[in-house]
Amino acid sequence: MPKQTSCGAAIGFPGAQRIAALARIHADRGQVRKAESSYRQALSVDPVNSSALNGLLSLYRQQGMTENIQQTIAQLSPAQRSALGASLNRMEAFLLQDQADRLIANGQHDEAIALLEQAVRVDADDPWLRFDLAKQYARRSNPAKGQALLDDLLARHPDDADALYALALYQSSQDDISTALKTLSRIEASQRSQKIAQLQKHLQVRNLVQDARLLAKSGRQNEARQRLSDAETLGSGDEDLTLAVAFEWAELGDIQHSRALFDKARTAHAPPSITWHLRYAELLAMIGADLELRDELEVIAGINSLSPTDAAALAELQESAALRLADKQILAGNASLAHQTLAPFLKNKPDQERLLLADARAYRAERQWLPAQAGYTRILQLDPSDREARSGLIEALVASGNRAVALQQVNEWDVNRATNDLPTDLHLIGLYLSLEEYGRARQLNDPLLISHPDHPRVLNYAWLIAQHAGRLDEEIDYLKKSFAAEQAERNPSGALRDAAGALQAPTASLPIRISASANLAILKKSIVTGKRKNWPRS
Repeated sequence: MPKQTSCGAAIGFPGAQRIAALARIHADRGQVRKAESSYRQALSVDPVNSSALNGLLSLYRQQGMTENIQQTIAQLSPAQRSALGASLNRMEAFLLQDQADRLIANGQHDEAIALLEQAVRVDADDPWLRFDLAKQYARRSNPAKGQALLDDLLARHPDDADALYALALYQSSQDDISTALKTLSRIEASQRSQKIAQLQKHLQVRNLVQDARLLAKSGRQNEARQRLSDAETLGSGDEDLTLAVAFEWAELGDIQHSRALFDKARTAHAPPSITWHLRYAELLAMIGADLELRDELEVIAGINSLSPTDAAALAELQESAALRLADKQILAGNASLAHQTLAPFLKNKPDQERLLLADARAYRAERQWLPAQAGYTRILQLDPSDREARSGLIEALVASGNRAVALQQVNEWDVNRATNDLPTDLHLIGLYLSLEEYGRARQLNDPLLISHPDHPRVLNYAWLIAQHAGRLDEEIDYLKKSFAAEQAERNPSGALRDAAGALQAPTASLPIRISASANLAILKKSIVTGKRKNWPRS
């Protein structure tokens, strides 16, 4: 009996080793059938040759031949299983991961999680199994569980480069850029692959971009520009990073510099990549350059080598462009043209909510209430929480004379609304007021006067409710408070002083653009004349 090495290869069967080596050459050249045949020939000489066993299973895995892997594993003898050792665990875990990937593609995330958890138990030292499972935990709003999963691996292998790389990728996917950079810094320089170095650069650029955004929001424009300049320098030579920084310049308002960076990337990577074309189209959409966008989309559509992902991105851009055009046509009074613009997209995606909404808006603009109702009803079947569709349906019902059905819709929305949802509460109060259901409007608004005593709309609604009830003192009080709140939103300093003197101020000096200001002026006049009919309502 030939002796066994620690890895399971048999001493005394050099022919099997040579045949397995030949099989690897065939595999490297993409000659799958020849490689498979050679591996099996080697196993016929030496059934427990670990090189041939591992090579055959790896060949099947690389080719996505899952059934072949399953059949081969099922036929392994106890001696062959022993020869494979830990590599058999890795292969069985791969099969579980493959099944999980298919479930995820079908939207069966809970079932996929169960399989990935089983895979991690089979091969506890694979960082990428844990990475995939961690992403699923994060998707279920439990990112801490994903972090703990990877931390557990690092507790046993604290210096493993792949485990640290996987953790950094996971942290970056959760937008924890600074922590991800600290994780990467733990990897020794000698173990940093090109992928790890590339991730580090990407994260450094993202970190600078995030800083620039925060600085810009706080009004520190010069410092924001400096951060973007640093990001631009760091990302120079990398198309993805250059284009990402270009977008940030556009967000900062420097469209000219943003375009210059796109031109630079196009020149550096001539001819322009499909990625460049798609990102440039996104930029044109963002800045509202619709004519240029139309031409660019035609260029992209003419590219023959679009991948499925690129084709989907193009379709998304085309759809978004059509929606913007339809909105412009509706605003310009050309609702019939908007229907024509949307028609081909609705034909392909009859249940796409944003397309249905735009089409319903066009019917609303035409005052075609029945098709508008049908559109809004279909949207609510797809997404009962869609606020615009619910409001549009109620408006269409009222306009077509179905006030009772409209009120029923409002009541159903009221009953099923989430708690502590201020935008929805305000929307419902406005609908109740428009239907002259003042009692229910007050029931909703009174608690908001306690929880949001300085909110302009809450105060304005309180004024309308007091006006209907004929409570003049409350009318004046709420109107003054509403005016002060609106002034505070625009100019916090001096708001209370302005509101206090509003009744004595000349009417012409009040900013009529603000509803409370206009109402306050009318209230002043009504006190003098005693007239209180036909006041404007917000």
